[in-house]
Amino acid sequence: MATLTIKPTAAGNDVQIKSGDGNTTHATFGDTSTVTLGTATITNATITAGTFPAGHVVQVQTSDFKNKRNVGAWVTATGYSWNTYSCAVTMTNCTAGNKIILIGTDSGYQGEWDKVTYWTWMVKDGANSEVNIGNLAINSGGMEGSESLSSFYVNNSANDWGLSNGINGWYTVQGSSGNSIEFRLCSRVSTASTNIWNSWQSTGYAMEVQA
Repeated sequence: MATLTIKPTAAGNDVQIKSGDGNTTHATFGDTSTVTLGTATITNATITAGTFPAGHVVQVQTSDFKNKRNVGAWVTATGYSWNTYSCAVTMTNCTAGNKIILIGTDSGYQGEWDKVTYWTWMVKDGANSEVNIGNLAINSGGMEGSESLSSFYVNNSANDWGLSNGINGWYTVQGSSGNSIEFRLCSRVSTASTNIWNSWQSTGYAMEVQA
């Protein structure tokens, strides 16, 4: 036997609790009900993020691989830009204080020697608009460590070097983040070039973790 406590979040909604013998118990939001269950199925119930224990994943979102999976042009910019990105992930209705874990991959080739390609995640929400999380202050939600979260360097050969690289980071949801937080996986190069396409196939996903 197990005990389920239903706590009201809105009035007028009915929760059906079906036991193993086929009987159904109804509990209406607006009242707090404690129901004793054996083997049961619960329908039409919602668990809010605040009820998850610390460390649990609240939600997961993925990038749009079909329509946006690479920069789509030669990477020539020597500084990070919100518009030079290979994939994007948007999170909604996040809870302030929760951490969003960002995992990305990018692949392509670099055909010029003594050049570097760099990657990072950038964020746009009500607290930080088009900001690099790598060197964003911790008390502003960022990592405050380095401008770049990953890099690839070719030393002394002009051959085409292929690469698949991981770009990982995290962001702490701010009290003023708002209902939508967008992350973009952005790249740049050390020297303006026309032979660096290190963003050929890119994927990304974000996980909100309960604080």
